[in-house]
Amino acid sequence: MSRKTIFVLFLLFTAVALTSCDVTCDSGSLVQPDLVSPDWREVVDGSAAVLEWSYPDTCEPEEFEIILSKDRDYAVIEHTQLVPGDSTTWTPPTLDIAEEYWWRVRAKVGSSYGGYSGQRRSFFTLPYCTSGDLYMTSVVYPPSGGIFTRGYDSLEWEWPISSCIPESYRVELSTDLGFVDTSLNGGTGSPSTRWGPGSPLDPATQYFWRITPFADGVWGPTSNAYSFFTDPICSGASLVAPNAVTPLNGDTSATANPIFEWSYSPTSCSPEGTHFQIATSPDFSTIFINADNPTHASRSAFFGVPLDDCTTYYWRVAMVSEGIQGPYSFHQAFTVDETDSCTCDAVSLPIPELIWPEPVWTGNYDIVSLTPTLEWNNPGPCTPDGYQVKLADLPDHADPSLDGVVMDG
Repeated sequence: MSRKTIFVLFLLFTAVALTSCDVTCDSGSLVQPDLVSPDWREVVDGSAAVLEWSYPDTCEPEEFEIILSKDRDYAVIEHTQLVPGDSTTWTPPTLDIAEEYWWRVRAKVGSSYGGYSGQRRSFFTLPYCTSGDLYMTSVVYPPSGGIFTRGYDSLEWEWPISSCIPESYRVELSTDLGFVDTSLNGGTGSPSTRWGPGSPLDPATQYFWRITPFADGVWGPTSNAYSFFTDPICSGASLVAPNAVTPLNGDTSATANPIFEWSYSPTSCSPEGTHFQIATSPDFSTIFINADNPTHASRSAFFGVPLDDCTTYYWRVAMVSEGIQGPYSFHQAFTVDETDSCTCDAVSLPIPELIWPEPVWTGNYDIVSLTPTLEWNNPGPCTPDGYQVKLADLPDHADPSLDGVVMDG
């Protein structure tokens, strides 16, 4: 073999050797690794989990840093490890059972780090639950009465036990509390405890949702139903008075724990909260319940605080946004009569309290309409069969031509 041939072969072997050696990345050119396995929300054996990622083959970092956390925001780090830059897998120590782990990777050269892997990816560890291990979930977000930002927020709930995980969850979402409309329903298809609607939600609308876990071929117990309102949020300056729905003036409640309902006329935005009051006096000088909830949007209220039987109560509600309270609804008077025993006898008739038109000064009233609606309240403690209304242009009421009778207590 000639010297020329030997020299050419030497150059060829040198070139092959050089191309087989990876070039160390420059600290200023580090890129984000790509996560490979476990896949999104995959379920693995926590005692034999293997994490795998990839990195462009144009260069090789000196090391990779891997981080594992049970928190989506990595507030608490469970495991962290540096591995050589020529490795793209890592086997962590045995992981806790029935947990969700979030993981990410970044390249390192010297004291410089590249960006973390772009995907916010999690996986779960076994075991799955059996049918006897299924329990009711509890809501995390949005909280009951919260505001849901469309196109960004997800529904999130909490699995209550740490010994196993469901295989998946059913999500029911509807604008009616009876969940008759199933068009928005869906499922996670995994043990994930967060879910986003598949279709855009309507703005400024109240939705109800509930969750049912699934495992071992069986559906578990369904959670309580929760409600939220969608954005946009009303500005405080735009708030108007809500409209009372029930109970209304003159109504009688057969229960000491009635449900109060109201509506809000503007449909373009959602108030953030409410301020609800029940009083035993029409001027609300004697408050029985004062529920100020500036971050709890609702159109109904149930307090579980029993009202006194044979008693007249007054209620009103105002909407709240941006820390600003709007005007109260026109107050409504109703009477609690649990056993239908509060009817008055002839010697115990109460003296009605005149409410509208409002007194301007003693003995004088401001009439703002030629066809006014007269309003009064029954102070209790019994409910009459009806009322006689006397109306005249002189204080002696000598002319009965405008008098009337209301046969409704």
